[in-house]
Amino acid sequence: MFCFPKLAVLGMVLMMAGCGASAGGVNIWDAVEHGDAEAVKTFALADGDLNVRNMNGDTPLWVALTEKNRESYEALLKYGADPNVIMSGKRVVTHWAATKDDPWWLRMALEYGADPNLVNTGSGRPSEGPPLKFAISGVDSRLDNVRLLVEHGADVEKKDLYNCYPLSMAAAQTKFDIVLYLLESGADYHQAECGTKPFLERMRLLVENRNRWFRLEEDRKALDVVRVWLEEHGEDLGEPLPAE
Repeated sequence: MFCFPKLAVLGMVLMMAGCGASAGGVNIWDAVEHGDAEAVKTFALADGDLNVRNMNGDTPLWVALTEKNRESYEALLKYGADPNVIMSGKRVVTHWAATKDDPWWLRMALEYGADPNLVNTGSGRPSEGPPLKFAISGVDSRLDNVRLLVEHGADVEKKDLYNCYPLSMAAAQTKFDIVLYLLESGADYHQAECGTKPFLERMRLLVENRNRWFRLEEDRKALDVVRVWLEEHGEDLGEPLPAE
C-alpha cells in the first residue's frame, strides 16, 4: 500500500515511517530493525499491513532480507508477508534471495508461498526473468538455490526476454555444475538456446576450446562431466584442440 498524506508538515514523517506502519502499538519498521519476532506477531494480529512500503518503496520483508535479519525475515513470512511483491526497480524478495550464498533465505521464501516462476516485470534495470535466472546469473555458482527452485516447481524451460533458456544461460556463464543439474532435471538440450545460439552449439565450442579457455583443472573437469553426460545421451561434442 502507498500513502500520500495531504498535510505537508506530516508528509515527510509519514513517508519515512511508511503509511500504516503502526498497529497494535507496534511500528513494523522498528520491529524489523530490532529483529523482534513477537512485535511482528503483534502487528500482524492487529491487522497491520505486512506489505506496507517505506519512502523507497521497500516492504518490511525486503528490508529484513537486505539487512540479513533472520528473526524479522522468518517472522514476517510466518505471519503473512508476501515474498512475491514486485517493488520499484523490479525488485522481488524471491529473486534477490535466489542470489544469496546462503540458501536459507530462498528456502524460507519458498516455504511461505514464493512463486518460483514469477517474472519481475517493470521498467528499468535489472532485466526481467524468473528467480531461476537470478540464481544462475550471480557472480558465483548458486547450485543450492537452483536446486531449491526446481524442487519447488521452477520451470527449467522458462525463457527470459532475451530468449535465453536456463540451460543455455548456465552454459554461457560456464557454470557447469548447474548445467549438469538442469540436464539431470530434464532440461531439453535440443531446444535450449540463448539469443540465436543453440545450447549444443555452445557446448561444442566450449569443448573445442577446453584447453585454451579454461586454465583451472577443476573447470576442465566440470566441463568434462557435462560432456560425458551428453555423449552418453547420444551427442557428439567433438574433441578439444591442443593447448596453445
